[in-house]
Amino acid sequence: MKLLLDHQIAGMAYLLRNLGRDVITASDLDMEKSIDDELIEYAQKNNCVFVTENNDAANLAKLRGIDYIHLDIVLKAKAVDLELKNKDEREV
Repeated sequence: MKLLLDHQIAGMAYLLRNLGRDVITASDLDMEKSIDDELIEYAQKNNCVFVTENNDAANLAKLRGIDYIHLDIVLKAKAVDLELKNKDEREV
């Protein structure tokens, strides 16, 4: 499953690649100045999961019916909670 990272989170590409994920960024595609609609269209045409922090981009991806991950504050809070639970289990 190929991931297309939105502009704001392109820095995650290195980490995700180290975890074995197939990742491309807007910069990789020379689309740094592209609008959300163009990135979402690329993701749709190339069967990518679109990953974004941007509410408008996530809503547009949802309307277009493409696979997407919205890194909103709730998802980030769940990640912190999971890390804390793992830390608690290691300390027992």
